[in-house]
Amino acid sequence: MKLALKVIEKMHPDWAKRAFRSKDKLSYFLDRIAANGDCLDWVGCKHAAGYGWAKWHGRMIRAHRYSYDLFVGPVGEKLHVMHLCDRPPCVNPEHLKLGTALDNQRDMVNKGRQGKRAGDNNKQSKLTGALVLNLRKRHTAGESFASVARSSGRQRRND
Repeated sequence: MKLALKVIEKMHPDWAKRAFRSKDKLSYFLDRIAANGDCLDWVGCKHAAGYGWAKWHGRMIRAHRYSYDLFVGPVGEKLHVMHLCDRPPCVNPEHLKLGTALDNQRDMVNKGRQGKRAGDNNKQSKLTGALVLNLRKRHTAGESFASVARSSGRQRRND
């Protein structure tokens, strides 16, 4: 806990002063972080995607949101706390910034982190990429859509 507090004081003395206003929240937080390079990783309870969970006023919230509120200031209801380092377990206040849902989505796309869930990468896909290429080749060669669809097990239903 003392090492984590020294890391925070070194980063930004005002954050440590603000956090001391609620020592219970601070000690809860410091007991659950570990330095990892420039990041401070949450080592407490984690979500499957790697984001930390923290207890806040009797309910569970994301640990990076807890960190932002504790060291920087309140987070509005409709605002997201975004990671500049793109590491879900990181709760370093220097690596966090506020943004809207749209800001968060744009950040994800700009950094290439959006899921590629088309074709074979989509768990609900009915056809494989190889089968689609085969079906297109057959249609281009003159076979009717209806015939191609019947042979693939997929056909239009009007009922």
